[in-house]
Amino acid sequence: MKQNPISRRGLLMGAAGAATLAASQLKAADEFTHPVTEALSPEATPGPPFAYIGCYTGGANARGISVFHYDPATSALSLVSIVAPVTSPSFVVLDSAKKFLYSGNESGAGSASAFSVNSQTGALKFLNSVAAGGQPAHVIMHPDQKHLLTANYTGGTVATFPIQPDGSLGNPQIISHFGNLGPNAGRQEAPHPHMMLPDSTGKFVLVNDLGLDATIVYSYDTATGRLTEATRIAAPPGSGPRHLAWHPNNKIIYSINELSNAINIYSWDGNGNLGVVQENISTLPAGFLGTSGAGEILVDAAGKFLYGSNRGNDNIAIFAIDPTTFGLSVVGWVHTQGRTPRHFNFDPSGDFIHVGNQDSANIVTFKVDHSTGMLTPAGLYASTPAPSCIQFA
Repeated sequence: MKQNPISRRGLLMGAAGAATLAASQLKAADEFTHPVTEALSPEATPGPPFAYIGCYTGGANARGISVFHYDPATSALSLVSIVAPVTSPSFVVLDSAKKFLYSGNESGAGSASAFSVNSQTGALKFLNSVAAGGQPAHVIMHPDQKHLLTANYTGGTVATFPIQPDGSLGNPQIISHFGNLGPNAGRQEAPHPHMMLPDSTGKFVLVNDLGLDATIVYSYDTATGRLTEATRIAAPPGSGPRHLAWHPNNKIIYSINELSNAINIYSWDGNGNLGVVQENISTLPAGFLGTSGAGEILVDAAGKFLYGSNRGNDNIAIFAIDPTTFGLSVVGWVHTQGRTPRHFNFDPSGDFIHVGNQDSANIVTFKVDHSTGMLTPAGLYASTPAPSCIQFA
């Protein structure tokens, strides 16, 4: 198994400038000049439900957020419209009521944007953009729906944005990460927060930091939304923690490490403390000698299977979860029928997984076997440039 020496900027198709800590409003900034939803044609606009695809915009034809209709029976995706211009919305998220969508924009100094959602057409109406204190690699709504959380990879910060009554974003609290850096000089030259994930109570927020080889736990003030560091746990040196996924019991959390292509399992005591259960479970097939970097990680709703993507080996690793120890055993690997599977997600039924292959500009649908965990290609493909995230309304 080789670690991933490819620079993040190489993966994201372009260089990025240094982040600033300004928290001023960016309404009508050059890269957010009132984005609008461009319908393909009135007769080609079906009704709900919809899926929203964030796309990196450094390549040809990628201009913003793609809106797809999806068929609840087959999970087939059909392009409805494009919301543009939005520059490199690397991650998108909807509020729980599906009335608003928020994007983290991995360009320039970095920002987050707010949109209202037309539930009948899927169209997005631009509300505002606010500087994030760095370029967000991940955004998520806090369970109380009062704050948007962003992990700002470039800039080494995390931010909490208050949600205004009209759904727009207020100015954020910005926290700079610090600590001992990992040994990979090419990728761990600075702190790099990669994901924020609240616990089930909303009292704590966990952050994976690729540069610090650490998962940092913050307490969350339910009255103000302020974050205060509570504890942190170190990953093996050079791991590069990327994304996190809770087991449905909310007592176990899985962390996928981009640089070491491995998964760590931690216990959670509910009071802000993580404990090591198992580390360095490889996501790659035995004997693989190429270059790869782990990407997304998900656990199915039943807590029976875990899925992780390998960018380079270009597959989804499938693991069975032991119901007693919560350890992982390999089920198999399924090729994603594309290149660089940055993100994947279950559809609302949980019967299908959609994989966004960033470097082959396609989204491929797989049927989930709930008894074995295996994925079978559904024969469904959708084209969109440089997909970075898929969310369902």
